Amino acid sequence: MSKNGIALITNTSHEIIAFPDPDLLKSLVPKSDVRRMALVYELPQKQIREAYDHYRTTKESHFISETNGQRYIVNVIPFPKSFPSEWQVIVVIPEQDVLGSVNIVLFQTLAVFAVIFLMSLLVVQLFSRRITGPIQQLTLETQKIEGFDLDEVVEVQSNIKAVSYTHLTLPTIYSV
Repeated sequence: MSKNGIALITNTSHEIIAFPDPDLLKSLVPKSDVRRMALVYELPQKQIREAYDHYRTTKESHFISETNGQRYIVNVIPFPKSFPSEWQVIVVIPEQDVLGSVNIVLFQTLAVFAVIFLMSLLVVQLFSRRITGPIQQLTLETQKIEGFDLDEVVEVQSNIKAVSYTHLTLPTIYSV
């Protein structure tokens, strides 16, 4: 059970056999001093009344109920058939109580993933600049050679072996 969950025992007459608040177990018959067992439909907790209605209508023993925009996990467990009365235990727990910590872990995991992803993008960008920079410079120097602009040719420095081994050696032009 969670701190906000409620468990109760009811019978087929909709009477409450057991409830966390003992003051709600008995009810006065209107306009008399006679006490009777309280009915599920008289409980102040709307989520329990609606969950009970859903169970009575559908006979589902495990379902999600929604009341006032909040979701509840509902389990209905009948007493064993060997028990002399047809009683059932009804457990109504706010979904947030059960999944709250899971949602926190999920959010933290997504935040860590986002940070790692952004850092990896930064690393990839840095490495790509280290690779493409010398290649772009080599391309510019090649274009200068194609245009016979041989006075300004500069040797390209790079950590890439294929680029750093490319030495631009210009033929010596002899004049006769």
